[in-house]
Amino acid sequence: MKTNKRTVLMVMTGIVLTTGSAWAGDLNPPGAPGSTMKTLTEVYDRAQTAQNSAETAETAAYAAQIAAEAAEPRTPISGAVTITQPGSYYLTGNSTGRITIQADNVTLDLMGFRLAVGTGDAISIPSGYGVNTLIRNGTLRSGSGSVALDGRYADDCIFEDLRIEGNNAFCGIYADNRCVVRDCAVRDCNNRGISVGDSTEVRDCRVNGGTLDGIQAGSNCRIVGNVVEDHGGDGLYITGSGNYLDGNIVKGNADNYDIAANNQLNLLLCEIPETLDWPCSVKLAGTLSTSQTTVNGITVNANDVTIDMGGHTLVGPGESSGNGIFQGSGYRTLRVFNGKVTGWGGTGMGGINTFNSKSTILSDLQATANQDGILSGINSTVSDCTALQNDFNGIRANSGSTLSGCTANENAIEGIYANSGCTLSDCSANGNTHNGIRANGSTLSGCVATDNGASGILGAYGGKITDCMALSNTGNGIEIVQDCFVADCTCRGNGADGAGAGIYSYGYGNRIDGNNVTDNELGIDMDYSGNIIVRNTATGNGTDYDIAAGNDTGTIRTTPVSAGAWDNFSF
Repeated sequence: MKTNKRTVLMVMTGIVLTTGSAWAGDLNPPGAPGSTMKTLTEVYDRAQTAQNSAETAETAAYAAQIAAEAAEPRTPISGAVTITQPGSYYLTGNSTGRITIQADNVTLDLMGFRLAVGTGDAISIPSGYGVNTLIRNGTLRSGSGSVALDGRYADDCIFEDLRIEGNNAFCGIYADNRCVVRDCAVRDCNNRGISVGDSTEVRDCRVNGGTLDGIQAGSNCRIVGNVVEDHGGDGLYITGSGNYLDGNIVKGNADNYDIAANNQLNLLLCEIPETLDWPCSVKLAGTLSTSQTTVNGITVNANDVTIDMGGHTLVGPGESSGNGIFQGSGYRTLRVFNGKVTGWGGTGMGGINTFNSKSTILSDLQATANQDGILSGINSTVSDCTALQNDFNGIRANSGSTLSGCTANENAIEGIYANSGCTLSDCSANGNTHNGIRANGSTLSGCVATDNGASGILGAYGGKITDCMALSNTGNGIEIVQDCFVADCTCRGNGADGAGAGIYSYGYGNRIDGNNVTDNELGIDMDYSGNIIVRNTATGNGTDYDIAAGNDTGTIRTTPVSAGAWDNFSF
């Protein structure tokens, strides 16, 4: 190539500028300067050499690019294509031609382009082909009633980063056994969004708006982190066993879950009402509410279910609602923890109702403004729960249950109501309309009952009440009937109704031992014979001891002088 004058002038200008920049040095150089002027020929030759070097570099870069393209291991495709050889292929642009894969070990990169066919499948892998196929990175649209990506006969495939425009397709993605379907978005399919065989993973996909099911899977699959919404059938339809489900957001479907037995289920609950028909672990995605009446928020029709409320709330519709969480008769071992229930106000209902099931574990729960707050089943454990302002009982525990660290305040009937054989420790009941704690034939220790509308603690038959406090209750502080043991309790300021006592019994076979009763309407009031009353102290009561005949009572003394080991004191 020839160098024109403009190039020479540009080179000359560069030389002048470069040379001129050197003149900023010493104005009086030592000795005579040598000649620095270049002839025009020298300048031209120098410019020609520079240009040739630049052209050589540009040619080398272009040659490298051509070589790289020549070395491209993939085969470009466009239009309707049938792939019959293993290898790597890529789409060169948007296309309306169907791609058929009749080979194993094929990689197809859609390169972000859209493949939309008018009729039939967009990509089809016929029976007998397609093992170890990888299809990725593009948009597919099939004809109505067809399949966008039909790999139902191909094992060990990977389908990733695909967008499926349903167009009333029969199915968005079909995959067979031992496949991976990940990071895909499927919408508006007429049958199923994604359908896979056995031992396949479906991960981080979004499937919505289909007429039938969202994701269908066989056996031994992993269904993890997907979003499945607004299908006319099942959100997750799991037909086989041995599957692992975790962290899927499933909501707005006609039925969110249709799952066969014997699967490992970690469900992220996104809406109520919902029914759990299998052993599973459930976590609430957030606070959930319903306006539907006469239905339960969560119905548990299975054994071995765990519900982690995650600190969130189940909100019912108020009047005429069902239960917030319900497990019925014949089921067992439900665990519910870390959350709140409110607004479940139907007759006979509760915020949490497991009363007729067995061995439930309820912990760190708050039940407010329900019919009953918490109803626990037979032989259950209830710990660190709070029941506040419920229309009936705050907490009601069935036989053989253990309650610890629970609080029941301002409920319209009983604060805590425990059936026979229960154990209560460190519980409190304050400001309830009727009794604070009612426990028939149960053991109470370290409990506190204050400002309740009837008795603070009602022990009834065969109970053991120790180290408890009953303060300022309208009726009796502690009330028992027969065969009870009351020891080391403090009862103060009870009997605002004018007839209440610190400790009151209207039966026999009771032992009242070592209690302190002060400032009550009556201190210790025993209306029947056949009881033993020893080692108690009483002061400031309207009457310290009102003991019927026929009871075994230690001497009542006013001072400890010459006191016996079993004497009572009034001071």
